[in-house]
Formats: sequence, structure tokens, C-alpha cells
Amino acid sequence: MPIISVSDHAADITIFTVTDTPPFEEFMDALRSFYENNPTRKVIWKLNQNSVWDLSGEALQNLAQYIPTVEKSRAGGKTAFVASDKLSKSIAELFIQLGRSEKMKLETKIFKSETEALKWLGIVTK
Repeated sequence: MPIISVSDHAADITIFTVTDTPPFEEFMDALRSFYENNPTRKVIWKLNQNSVWDLSGEALQNLAQYIPTVEKSRAGGKTAFVASDKLSKSIAELFIQLGRSEKMKLETKIFKSETEALKWLGIVTK
């Protein structure tokens, strides 16, 4: 399965790890399942170059249009993208800009490491 999600409701966080090259439909399925099943306020998306390679501008636009329709269930939520390569960072930046144009209110930021992302989200790591 190219998108694996693990939720820790006590810490109010879900981490999505994207492997392989999932099609757009798998990203949408992961988002729908997340928002339909008691979503956490803190989210990390762990991306890599292969995982975003096939996402078109239209696919990113569709994802960005979906988030504002469901984000009220995560009021005050934060989403961190962990993108250590140029392509996944660029795709995450484009998604954030498209989301803002669609009135996405969630706070978002891109990091090179999961440790940095967890710190920004207020999750204590050892």
C-alpha cells in the first residue's frame, strides 16, 4: 500500500508515509478516510520524489479544493510536509499555494526532517 497512515489520538497526530508512486485516487482515498474517521489536529505527510512524481497540476488542484470542504473538523490544525528532495518540496509548496487560493485555513509548513516537523507540531521527541 503506497500510503500508510498511523494515528496517535492521545498525541492528536496522524503521520502519512507515502511510498512508491500512488495515483491521485489513493491520495483522495487517504484524505477521505482520515476526515471521515475522527481526524487528528496535527498531521505529517512524509513525501519523497517518487511518491509525488505522477501528481499533475489538476490532481493537486483537486486535492486543494477538497481540504477547505472538510477542514473545519480540524479547527486550529497544523499540517507538516516532510520533503527532503527538491521535487517533493516543490510539489508541497505548489499544493500549499493552491490550498491558500481555495481558502484553506490550516497552518502548513514544509520541513526537511520528521524531527523538525514534530517539534513545530509541539510533539516532544527524545
